Amino acid sequence: MTDDIENQKALQLARRVDPDGRRTIGVLTKPDMLSSGSCKARTQWLHVLEGRRHQTIHGYYCTRHPDDMDRTAKITFRKAREAEKEFFENTQPWCKSIHKERFGTDNLVIALSKLLEDIIDTALPRIRSEASSKLEDCLADQAQLPKQVECDPPAYVLTFSAIKCNDKSRVESMIIP
Repeated sequence: MTDDIENQKALQLARRVDPDGRRTIGVLTKPDMLSSGSCKARTQWLHVLEGRRHQTIHGYYCTRHPDDMDRTAKITFRKAREAEKEFFENTQPWCKSIHKERFGTDNLVIALSKLLEDIIDTALPRIRSEASSKLEDCLADQAQLPKQVECDPPAYVLTFSAIKCNDKSRVESMIIP
């Protein structure tokens, strides 16, 4: 979020590969890098997060991750999420947003999980149908295989080969349908 959204390469790439926006979820990072004096930038990013600018089907989420000092202190994942939650609850303009569910890694994970569940629910009937069709094809192919040889296989092959060399008509009668 330290750069203007118009300069974001990720947004340009997303628009190119997903023009309908069905697979695009915006994730904005580093809101803590915007100083308290960056009122205009903060307001512009809030407009993006609240869907008033650069709208997408799935919208945008904003996360805050440990900074250099936190990483040096080797804070735990839990502490990082707590610090992130506290940041969004107490920092303007994020704490005044009408879309608080768009802030934090936990909310992003919930949203992604729901989207993945929807994709699976949509795709599963087709996958089951394709698997059933493939199983039917395999069973039909299996039914075309010759019956299993019930005698000693090496003896069967030797006998088959000997007959083939001597009498082609007997070979045809030995072929198991």
